[in-house]
Amino acid sequence: MSDNFFQKLSTVAAVCLALVADLLLMTGCHSPRMDKSTVVFLIESSPTNLDPRIGTDAQSEHIDELLFDGLVVRDASFRVAPGLAERWEQPDPLTVIFHLHPNVHFSDGRLLTSRDVLWTLNSMRNGSIITPKGASYASVSSIDTPDPVTVVFHLKFPDNFLLTNLSSAAMGIVPYGSGRDFWQHPVGSGPFRFVSQEIDKEVVIERNPLSWRGDAIRGGARSDYACFGVAQGLGGSGEQFPAAGYVSGAGGREASGG
Repeated sequence: MSDNFFQKLSTVAAVCLALVADLLLMTGCHSPRMDKSTVVFLIESSPTNLDPRIGTDAQSEHIDELLFDGLVVRDASFRVAPGLAERWEQPDPLTVIFHLHPNVHFSDGRLLTSRDVLWTLNSMRNGSIITPKGASYASVSSIDTPDPVTVVFHLKFPDNFLLTNLSSAAMGIVPYGSGRDFWQHPVGSGPFRFVSQEIDKEVVIERNPLSWRGDAIRGGARSDYACFGVAQGLGGSGEQFPAAGYVSGAGGREASGG
């Protein structure tokens, strides 16, 4: 091949790399922790609230799914599958019994039990926190916790959407006692844990070494860090950058760091 071909190829590569660098500079993801194991997601705006009981915008929900676990999950075919609850049964139309995985810990080391599940649901239902999600549990009459790994829902009427509203895409279990300022430093049991947030710039999370799911990171990701950087001046949502190093992301645009 001619030298001219290689010169053109080098020019294209340089342009692609420059574009990647420019796009990264347009986000707030400049953490010293960033290296080749860091995944950068470009998002249009900061998450409104990283408390999974409250945040309903796309950015909050996508990040919360990495930080928290629901009682159940929705698989790739949108079928309900076990989450924090390893199994459940419905002995009658108004009773649903969940059996939690034992020995699940929050990222700060606290054991996750039925008490945390009860606190999470009741804080949304009784007005302890202000959230539009509370209406999703209008069918719930009361919740019992006969032991640390059992949660019993008593319903006012049959609810075909209860499992969906208890899934990781809709909510996440928070530690007992979590109040209205929980969003400032959220603690969950998901595969990643919160590191820092700077409004209108970035949210940084890192792999949770205490995750009960081990290396089962969503999408098979092996990254130790993830940075959600607010992209300035970039329109459109969920688009994919046509530049080297960019791949499709969940809820945003993703770039490899380093």
